[in-house]
Amino acid sequence: MGTKASVVIEAGSSEGATLELDKNGDGDVDALIVSDGDELSPVEIIALLREKITALNTDDGTKNALLNRVDQLESFITKSSNKTDKRATSSAKLVEKKEEQEKITGDDVNEILWLIEQIESAL
Repeated sequence: MGTKASVVIEAGSSEGATLELDKNGDGDVDALIVSDGDELSPVEIIALLREKITALNTDDGTKNALLNRVDQLESFITKSSNKTDKRATSSAKLVEKKEEQEKITGDDVNEILWLIEQIESAL
């Protein structure tokens, strides 16, 4: 099993969301990322995305292809390029392609795509 992440948002709470990470898929939460109510920056989301991809239960070639795409996206974000949206879309398409090739499972795909969406919306 790969890493699983869940977001907990308490209704009526003034606190931000909590991201629970189960790094080895054993059902126990291994790490908590608690929001202070502020939104995560694109660079912080990139770090979460990189951690998620690194923990995938797949071959090194797939991980490296995805991590290279994340590196390109991060480079464009830090340079404030207008090509960032294209890079995020391109990254999402690569993830979907790896799903079609059965290199990544559905839950992992959904979590990675959600993180990419968060990057796009934070820009």
